[in-house]
Amino acid sequence: MFAPVFLKGNVLAAEAKGLLHPVHRTFLCMTRMHLWETHRVAHERLRSSNMDTPTLTRLLCVSALALTLFACTDDTPTCGVVGSTQTCVCPGGASGAQTCQADGTFGVCRCSGMDAGGSVDSGTDAACIPSCGARVCGDDGCGGVCGECTAPETCSPGGTCACVPSCGGAACGADDGCGGVCEEGTCSGDATCMAGACMIERCLTECMDAIHCDAALEDSYSCLYYPDGVQGGCTGFMRDPSNPSCEFEACPEGFTCRGFACNRNCETAADCGPGQTCVGVNGPPTPSVPRHCAVRLTVPPESGPCGPDGSCADGTQCQAVPAP
Repeated sequence: MFAPVFLKGNVLAAEAKGLLHPVHRTFLCMTRMHLWETHRVAHERLRSSNMDTPTLTRLLCVSALALTLFACTDDTPTCGVVGSTQTCVCPGGASGAQTCQADGTFGVCRCSGMDAGGSVDSGTDAACIPSCGARVCGDDGCGGVCGECTAPETCSPGGTCACVPSCGGAACGADDGCGGVCEEGTCSGDATCMAGACMIERCLTECMDAIHCDAALEDSYSCLYYPDGVQGGCTGFMRDPSNPSCEFEACPEGFTCRGFACNRNCETAADCGPGQTCVGVNGPPTPSVPRHCAVRLTVPPESGPCGPDGSCADGTQCQAVPAP
C-alpha cells in the first residue's frame, strides 16, 4: 500500500508539530478517508471469503493500525502552519496581522497601538476613527489633532484658525495683537476713541483753499477736506517726513506731488499708517488730486469746541480731528 509509505516519517512529524502546509494537510486527510473506505470493503470481502482465520486476522490488524496512525483528527490546525501570519483589516481600514495558533485558529487582529496581549497601549483606541470633517484644527476625537494654527491665530471651537483681537483696557489705537489697532480704548482729556484714533471735535474755519485760511487766521494753515465734511476746514497739515521729494524727480506710484513733496494717496485712514488721517488738501478730492495721508493735524487756537449738538458759529463747521 503506497499511502502508509508516503505518509510516514517526515510528513507525520511535520503534522504533529503543526508545520504541515494546508494543501498537504488536506491531501493527508483525503488519504485517511480512502484508507477507511478500503478497510471497510476489505473487511466485508474477507468475512465472505474462505480465507483462514489467522490470515484474516493479520490483514484486519494491519488495516486498523493504518487507520489509527493516519486517522483525521480534530486537532489539525485549520489556519495553516503554526506561527504563520495573514493580513487582517483593523477598524478604520488600516491593515493588521494575525498569527496562526496551535489550536488551529487565528489570533486577534494585531493593529497599531496594541500591546502583545491585544490590549490598547497608551490610551490609544485602536477602534477609534478620527473625525475632522471641515475642521482644520483641534481635537480629532481620537486623542489627536486635525491640524495646528500659526500664531497669532488660535483654534476656535468650530475648528477654524482665527486671530482674536485683544484690546481689553488698551489705549485707543494700540496694537490689537492681530496686526490691527484697537478701535476702542482710552484717550486723555476730552478726546474720544474713533476707529482707533483719539479725536476731538472743534469748530474749524470754513474754507475753499489755503487762501481763505490765510485771510481768516493769523498763522498759515491748509484747507483740509475731511471725508464727512462738505467744505474744507482750516487745519495745520503735516505729511510723513519720510515721503520722497518731487522737486527734481517724479513721485513713485501711489503718491501725488503737492508743494514739491510727495503725498501718499488714500481713500480712507486705513490706507495710511497708524495714527494718520486721510484728508483732501487745499481742495475737494478729485480723480487727479486724491486725498492724502496726514501724519499730524494742528487745530488753530481760534477753533473752539463744538456745541453739545455739534453746533458752531457761522463761518465754522464742527469737525472731529486727531487730538494733539
